[in-house]
Amino acid sequence: ALGALLLFGFLAEVFGVNTGLLFGTYAYEEVLGWKLWNTPLMIGVNWMLLGYCCGVTVNQFFPKLSWWQKGPLASAMMVFLDLFIEPVAIQYNFWEWPGGVVPLQNYIGWYLVSLPLLSLFAYLQGQIRNKVAVALLLMQLLFFAVLTFF
Repeated sequence: ALGALLLFGFLAEVFGVNTGLLFGTYAYEEVLGWKLWNTPLMIGVNWMLLGYCCGVTVNQFFPKLSWWQKGPLASAMMVFLDLFIEPVAIQYNFWEWPGGVVPLQNYIGWYLVSLPLLSLFAYLQGQIRNKVAVALLLMQLLFFAVLTFF
């Protein structure tokens, strides 16, 4: 499941950045390092890390939900986190959006890409618990929220 998050997250970004069809029109800057097909290789790691943390957090707090309920909830968590990531990423030149405005299409795209991936994660790893992953998700949320508002 982690490999799927990394690979398909990366490929979704490759498709998105080169077509504008999935997330909207955006471009990666140089901050995130080496690129393949206009997409930083680290972006796949980001998808894997965020997906794992969101999936495990849902497992931790909602253990009785079925996999088909956990997937949409974990995807919603990822989109919620992205609401805080985007302003910081723009400010620190991770990527850019025309006019500095993140389109609604980006958040819809994040949900649609993460839904099958996190549903698969819930199906295969729906019992996994990891308090460190939960703490990491909360720290990331706090980190980006502080940078967004201060």
